[in-house]
Amino acid sequence: MRTSDASDTWPAVDVLYVGTLPPHPGGSAISAVQILGALARHGSRVRAVGPHTLDTAAAAEALAAEYPEIEFHRYPVPYYELIPDRAHGGDYRAAEKAGIRSLLPRLIAAGRPDVIFLGRETYTWHLPEPDITGDIPCLVRAAGGGVNGLVAGLSPDGFADRLRRTHMQVVPGRHMISVLQEAGCANVRFIENVVDLERFRPGPKPGALLADLDIDPGHLVVSHVSNLKAVKRPADFVEAAATVREAIDDVTFLMVGDGALRTELEELARRLGVIDHFRFTGWVDYAKVPDLLLASDIVVMCSRREGLARVYLETMACERLLVSSDIPPAREVVEHGRTGLLYPLGDVAALAQCIVSAAGHPQVRARMSAAAREAVRDHSLDVAGAAYARALRELADCVGPGRSS
Repeated sequence: MRTSDASDTWPAVDVLYVGTLPPHPGGSAISAVQILGALARHGSRVRAVGPHTLDTAAAAEALAAEYPEIEFHRYPVPYYELIPDRAHGGDYRAAEKAGIRSLLPRLIAAGRPDVIFLGRETYTWHLPEPDITGDIPCLVRAAGGGVNGLVAGLSPDGFADRLRRTHMQVVPGRHMISVLQEAGCANVRFIENVVDLERFRPGPKPGALLADLDIDPGHLVVSHVSNLKAVKRPADFVEAAATVREAIDDVTFLMVGDGALRTELEELARRLGVIDHFRFTGWVDYAKVPDLLLASDIVVMCSRREGLARVYLETMACERLLVSSDIPPAREVVEHGRTGLLYPLGDVAALAQCIVSAAGHPQVRARMSAAAREAVRDHSLDVAGAAYARALRELADCVGPGRSS
């Protein structure tokens, strides 16, 4: 069990979590298990219900061994849902609903929790439901995908109503507050997204990893980390790479992650004549992400929309330069020219110029990266975890048997 230096004065709460959990490859799963682990280590009882696929059962067991302080319960699904901003097929929703309904009544009967904690907006399709949860208050962590769906008009009918039925909605980015308020949510709270500052910390480039990836240790390494879907705009990164390559000879571009656009991106890199300068890793275990960031000099995020990307925080915690599209969540954590660089969304030429300029001024890059590490300290597990403990305790005390929301 990991330890924490934080004071053990967090309010204790009995939490029943329902949502994504690793090895689900989305950021909501990683954030959730870190928050739940912090709550449990500070005196809360935590039971967690989440999906797994048949081929990831072993990874689910490994997570339980890593976090013995959490009581895990799993149900099978045919695949992991990676695009939470729109409706999914009936077969997936039916499997998810059946799994949750097979577990929750038994768990609640074994010990009524103070609060049900939904780890992502999509789980509001199943909870809260009076026949399962009764009067147990429900908090949903609106991680970003579902909120983005509301903004883009992609959410299925009834989704906003489902969000409104929860008693508290927590968002990891301040820009998301107004979206949920406009959707009619009455109790929206902001709590910072989390980064594990022990796991993501400054260090030298890992030579063995560079060798495994066939990257010259003398090269500038520019990386993109995402699930390679359209909202992340990874093609902007490939197009900018072609311009950067004209200005810098000793550069390698690292594409970390996998997704629907992988084949198109490889073909684009081939068509632009830079495929030999790219390394596509595919999906990687989360445990490998710190080394991949440390292997980088610059990390580029081109997203059209985000909740508040974990990669922002993890890059900054590793003291690597973050270059991001200038969108509201990036502006919440990046002060342009001091803790990172921002460029106009979709402006590939400006992105390329940011990379070339940063490459040519390593001392400036180092100074911004060091300031970035300091800037993300308020996103530590201790700070964010304590805020969740207080919000959960407040909800339990205000809503429940004999109380009203």
